[in-house]
Amino acid sequence: MWISPRYVDSQMAAGVIDFAIDVLGQQGKEIHRVPLLSDIYVVVREGHPAVRDHLDLDLYLSQSHILASSRRTGLGIEDMTLAGLDRHRHIALRCQQYYAACRVVCETDLLLTMPEHYARMVNLNMPTRILPVPMEMAPTDIFLYWHENVNGDPTNIWMSQSVAADGVRERFSPAGKRPPVSLSFPPPPPCFSFLQEPFAKGSKTAAASGGDRSGYPACEL
Repeated sequence: MWISPRYVDSQMAAGVIDFAIDVLGQQGKEIHRVPLLSDIYVVVREGHPAVRDHLDLDLYLSQSHILASSRRTGLGIEDMTLAGLDRHRHIALRCQQYYAACRVVCETDLLLTMPEHYARMVNLNMPTRILPVPMEMAPTDIFLYWHENVNGDPTNIWMSQSVAADGVRERFSPAGKRPPVSLSFPPPPPCFSFLQEPFAKGSKTAAASGGDRSGYPACEL
């Protein structure tokens, strides 16, 4: 579910949400974080009439785009990079969630620029392709956040370490040899038997209370 960044600290302190995923921001001293993602890639639907296996800057700029951001106004990081090149792109749609944006990509010719690891995770069963962004961009770190109140909780420790480890494996895999990405976690601690069912053998996604119909955890900002 989406929550305004201004309310994240208070919502985690109150126990309304357990985790949040967002870019680096200014959080209170009670908020812990661990880095997850960095590389930026472009998601395009299979069968796109203009984009084949290669995407150069001119082709990228000739297309219409989706800007996925938890913020209702302002430019994306890719737009700031383009501004430095004295270039700009046409944003046809603004969306607050990457999953929803990817669903739009499946049904249109719009392009979506997003973190690679998350792109591969969300697009596992979608008719899309993921291509390198056609410009030099500084790495964009995304973080997993949680509150001090649950820092010592065994379930919290297991969850944060599992998600962080998945991100580290992707980040340091050799280019061109990165394995398919999924939310695949080790079994939860024995004392949390109620969590065993969502992680039955063969399951590739984590079930989370309050998740959307996609089956992914409701932890995106």
